[in-house]
Amino acid sequence: MTAVKQQTTRDQAAPGRKRSDGAGRSATVKDVATLAGVSPKTVSNVINGFVHVSPATRERVQRAIRELGYRPNRVARNLRRGSTGMIGLVLPELDVPYFAELGRHFLTTAEEHGRTLLIEQTLGDREREAAVIHGLGDQVVDGMVVSPLALHGSALASHLGTVPLVLIGERPSGGLADHVVIDNVAAAQEAVSHLVAVGRRRIAAIGVQPEPYIGTPLLRRTGYRQGLEEAGLPLDPRLERETPATTWPRAPGRWRRCSTRPNRRTPCSASTTRSPSAHCAPCTSADYGCRTTWP
Repeated sequence: MTAVKQQTTRDQAAPGRKRSDGAGRSATVKDVATLAGVSPKTVSNVINGFVHVSPATRERVQRAIRELGYRPNRVARNLRRGSTGMIGLVLPELDVPYFAELGRHFLTTAEEHGRTLLIEQTLGDREREAAVIHGLGDQVVDGMVVSPLALHGSALASHLGTVPLVLIGERPSGGLADHVVIDNVAAAQEAVSHLVAVGRRRIAAIGVQPEPYIGTPLLRRTGYRQGLEEAGLPLDPRLERETPATTWPRAPGRWRRCSTRPNRRTPCSASTTRSPSAHCAPCTSADYGCRTTWP
């Protein structure tokens, strides 16, 4: 058997980066401009997607880019612009379906805008949230989207820097930053109204948290109760079932114990106050003839 040693050339090691001279130098903007017969500024305009370039000129530049295998240096370009080209996304738990899907949408949008998304997980830990916000804000990213669980109000304010910040989720922000939320009270009330409209009368709320817990569960419990009151239905505290604050996969066990206790009537429908638990509730509640919905 003959052993064959394969040698990798410079061009093979970096496909798409063709040598523009005998020294093996990577193609530059000036090389592209020379081949296309335009100025380096025009090449830059094409690369950056500026619209004031004629179709014929744009095609010549793009053809030269393909021929030379030129690849823009994103890091250098961002440095010239005074930016990093990165957006930070700070989430509590990446294995929760809601946050996983949210992250996917952020990745898609960042890619569409030529940005890099840096995702951090905090597990809802106060020190971790503070460390991540500090770390990303130290000239690492151009902006942050944060879903805080432990930090809120003045505690959150003490960790904010100069990086643009957008908050998501229902933790009170006190107007510290732009805050994207939904009307959880109205959403839960609408869910109860829907169940009442289809003939349900014993409606449970899964995912309730005891006070002084704040955030989505409290808001949705308020809407749940308003929905019952609006429908003229009595509030049965036994149908408000708690689930762990951050470890959502435990919800099925809590629901099973709720549904199988002796002398307890099983609810005919369940409205979850915490969306991720809804992925768990149907597999157990369905065994007892319970239909599950969430806002």
